[in-house]
Amino acid sequence: MKKALLGMTLLVLAAPALAADNDIQVPALTPIPFVVSTAGDITYGYVTNWGSLADEKGAKPKLASQVAIQLQQGKCAFNFEASRGANGRLQPKEGVANLACSQPDGSVIVNVVPGFILDKAGDQGLKTGEVGEKAFFIPQTAVRVLQDA
Repeated sequence: MKKALLGMTLLVLAAPALAADNDIQVPALTPIPFVVSTAGDITYGYVTNWGSLADEKGAKPKLASQVAIQLQQGKCAFNFEASRGANGRLQPKEGVANLACSQPDGSVIVNVVPGFILDKAGDQGLKTGEVGEKAFFIPQTAVRVLQDA
């Protein structure tokens, strides 16, 4: 009982420190919705919480939605050199995209993220890569986006 009370006390004391952490944690394989804003050899897309790959039941879709909201609030965007896969659809060249997020001071923090794209139907790659096309970027590794307070 004393150990449980001590553990709960430590959690209460640690809560302000955890809440002060503005970093965005993106777990591996979390679908991040984005909308293509600039098409071409280098494709850009702003993170926009326009939907999910699954219904909103369960912890995983809700976590993905929260991550998307945080990235959208951080004015984050993907950019990647586009290449056509064997299926004729666009994917990031060499499976790598940049995730750039604006900071309050006007600077930009960029994370290089390995991953792939699924369209809104769940098929691999962007069909056209045209402005307005909606898709998901699926990071293959966890990403920590640092945010200045």
